Amino acid sequence: MTQPSPLNASPLRLQGHSFTEISVKASEQDNPEGGFSLSTQRTIHVHSDDLLKFLLTLEVALGSNSQDQEAPYTADLTIHGEFEVAKEFTARSPEELVYVTGASMLYGACREMLANITARSSHGMSTLPSVSFGVMKPVAKKANKKTAKKSS
Repeated sequence: MTQPSPLNASPLRLQGHSFTEISVKASEQDNPEGGFSLSTQRTIHVHSDDLLKFLLTLEVALGSNSQDQEAPYTADLTIHGEFEVAKEFTARSPEELVYVTGASMLYGACREMLANITARSSHGMSTLPSVSFGVMKPVAKKANKKTAKKSS
């Protein structure tokens, strides 16, 4: 029998996350058969005093992909995550790690939240589809005083 390889700690630590917007609306149609459209937007801020701390905001919008048929749900979710990158991380830029892996972590929380809310809704449970955040590079911004306090 082969031994499993030991797990390594991730160089990215999620210090905390919180939702600032959760809006889910069920279609008023009895059996809506429209498909979903999905859009996401990420904003990253680097801490003003610590270049290894970041605040990442992920906005997720779920709508109908057709004007003719409604999707069962429309939704808007906004989540903020506070991240810290390990000093030893040298593989790529810390911003890219947060922008890709951090966004995936926050998206998972959005997926869970949508599933929890819609599980008790009129059209049954819905979940977000799998996506990849690895295609875009970040444009990190220096945090202002308000966002810097969140990441301290």
